[in-house]
Formats: sequence, structure tokens, C-alpha cells
Amino acid sequence: MFSLNSPMQDFTKEGKSRSNEHEAKFLAALCRYLILQGYQRKQITILTAYVGQLTQLKKELVPKDFFGGVRVCAVDNFQGEENDIILLSLVRSNEEGKIGFLQIENRVCVALSRAKKGFFCIGNISPLEAKSTLWSKIAKDMRASGNVGKALTLTCQNHPQNVSVASCADDFKTCAPEGGCTVPCAKLLKCGHVCEMMCHPTDPDHEDYDCKKPCSKKKTHCPLIQMYSGKYYQACKTCMKRFRENHLQGGPCFICKNQSTSMCFKVCLKSWPCGHENETKCYVDPPHTPCEVPCGVTLKCKHPCAGKSF
Repeated sequence: MFSLNSPMQDFTKEGKSRSNEHEAKFLAALCRYLILQGYQRKQITILTAYVGQLTQLKKELVPKDFFGGVRVCAVDNFQGEENDIILLSLVRSNEEGKIGFLQIENRVCVALSRAKKGFFCIGNISPLEAKSTLWSKIAKDMRASGNVGKALTLTCQNHPQNVSVASCADDFKTCAPEGGCTVPCAKLLKCGHVCEMMCHPTDPDHEDYDCKKPCSKKKTHCPLIQMYSGKYYQACKTCMKRFRENHLQGGPCFICKNQSTSMCFKVCLKSWPCGHENETKCYVDPPHTPCEVPCGVTLKCKHPCAGKSF
């Protein structure tokens, strides 16, 4: 996708390398959008021919922990490599019509041939096709297939009828704040409250969603509810974490009563009505479970009983 109205390029403060803030912001927003569709960060690489734009792109990819794993690279350093999704920033957009590095054919070949599944390119195509026969042919082919435009079409995975367009970074925030559309999710959560996010394609079961509403469970049932000011998900996630860790390390059983299960899987010693003791799971109820110790009583045939005690 080529943007025909990319604003004029700038020079970086560090030197004379070219940069384009509009393109950097757009690709950062597009990268976030793709991650919210469920793509892994390691599947995405952002390319540019200019060191100045490389710096600008890294500045826009915030917060860093969200974009961790996305590679930002100069075209010259990506030769021989490829990735599932390539986002390319051309940068060049000036009144003089100079296209600089982008007139070098082997550099163009590398930039346009690194994607295995999806390729998105943003830049001003007009000066490129005016100054380069190669770019002119590329633009002609892309127009013929309907892949050149002033905006990117966004279709919600959950609500396909909701279609919007993005021509700048802010459009992604407005039309697809969580990667879907502007319809509230409102799905009922395990805690009894509803999801307060806008439509989101990822985490449909809300396993990673933290409900901010106060827990409806009685605080006396779980000591962690008090610690986390009544926030259900924070308390229960911590509770389950302690439960798993303690049992892996052989520690004492610990689990909140506001969980859907109260079964403890730690091994402990229990007594049976027959008088035997067995090591078994904590949740096992001896009066209603056969004893594992052989009966051992001598039968009339003089052989020992091979059955269970109970």
C-alpha cells in the first residue's frame, strides 16, 4: 500500500539522514494493529533505507515492552533475510523530486522481496515513478491490482460489517482502539462483571483481562481480596499462582474459597476407617474411597485375602 499524500521528509538532528515523522507514526500504529490481530511480534519487521528514519521509528515504537520482539532494520542490513510481515517506510517526499537511495535497483529489490505473508509499504509514489523506470513499472502493476491508495482499509474480525479507513496514525486509535472496532466488548466475565474494553480480536476468553471492579465475594472468604482492595482478578490470579508454586515445591496447601474449585492436589497422609494410613491427594475422602492396603486377612482356604481393606 502506497500513501500518495505522505508529508515532506525531514532531516534528523544527528545528521543529514532523511526521516519522515508521518510515516514512522503510521507504521508504528499499523504494527500495533497487526499485533492486536494476533500476530506474534517476531513475525513483523519494519524496514527503511535511511538511518534517520530508523531512529524515528524506534522513537515511535512505545511502550517498548509492547513492541518487544518487533525488528526495526535498515534495508541494507536485511539482505538474505525475510519475515512473515514486512512494513516498509520509503521516506522520500520532497519538492525537488529527488529519490536518493531508492533509485538503486538492488536496494529496491531487497526492500520489496522480504515478505512471506504480508507486505505494507508507505511513501509518496509520485516522485518515485517520475524518476525511476523500475518504480514506474511497480506502481503500474500495483494500481492494476488495486493495491495503491491514500488509506488502508480496516475490517473488524468480530464485526465484519464494520469497515473503516486509516490514512494517519490517529485513525487506528479512533477506528480500532483495541484492534477490532468501536463496539464495546461487554462480554460477561467469570467474576460477574462485563469487559469494559472496546471490541478486541485477541483473548476472546478474557484469560489475561484484569477486571477493575470490586470483587463481589465476601472478603472473609479470601485474605487476598483485602490485600488487593477487593479487585477480583488480581487476588484470584495471585491465589492460584501461590497454589501452583507451593505444590510444586512441596509447600502447604493454599487456595482461595472464591475459586471455582476447592480440590487440593497436594499429597498428604490420611487415615482410613480400617485403621490403615495411605499417602493420597488432599482432596480424597477416606470414608468414600477404597483403602489401597491389601486386606491380608487369612481366608478359610488358608490363603491371605488379596482384596482391599475397604
